[in-house]
Amino acid sequence: MIMPFFSIILPTYNRASFLSRSIGSVIKQSFQDWELIIIDDGSTDHTKELVNSFNDPRIKYFYQENSERSAARNRGVNQANSDWVCFLDSDDEYSTNHLSILLEFIKKENLSLGLIATGILIDNGKATIKIDFLNLQANLLEEIGRKFLLPSQVCVHQTILSNEKFDARFILWEDTHLWLRIAAQFPMYQIDQYTVTQHVH
Repeated sequence: MIMPFFSIILPTYNRASFLSRSIGSVIKQSFQDWELIIIDDGSTDHTKELVNSFNDPRIKYFYQENSERSAARNRGVNQANSDWVCFLDSDDEYSTNHLSILLEFIKKENLSLGLIATGILIDNGKATIKIDFLNLQANLLEEIGRKFLLPSQVCVHQTILSNEKFDARFILWEDTHLWLRIAAQFPMYQIDQYTVTQHVH
């Protein structure tokens, strides 16, 4: 079995009304060597039927009783078959070149370990806001704590995630907690291009 280059973890809970946009943004990627792992965290809407309607073998659906997003993301990581793991929240979307930009960077830098972040745009329905990039020359832990990294803009090597997990005790800042632990131990990289949009409702 040939493993895909990227595994994309998408946790969701009663977001069927937004999910088509997120899944569609993965299907439209210019780089097509991916698997999309959808963890349905106890949805009671038509999430399963919507996912199945895409009829793409690269899309893998798993249902679990509601356990919050940290547990859902961790389960997704455990199902991942790729060396590089990306995240996508169920109401966010990738630009069509998101994975190809990550791929080019990984190959150019010959990366075998680390966390990579791209830029993210916030669409609040009235305007699109560019979130500041991290200053990698400053105190990195302070930068992450002050500016944040959203899961959809992050790609992490599977080796790291085999030991460092989202802390299921937390339902807020659980992602920041993980990025801080990773940044304290492993290389971190930033691609100064905006390739992800977060939709605020």
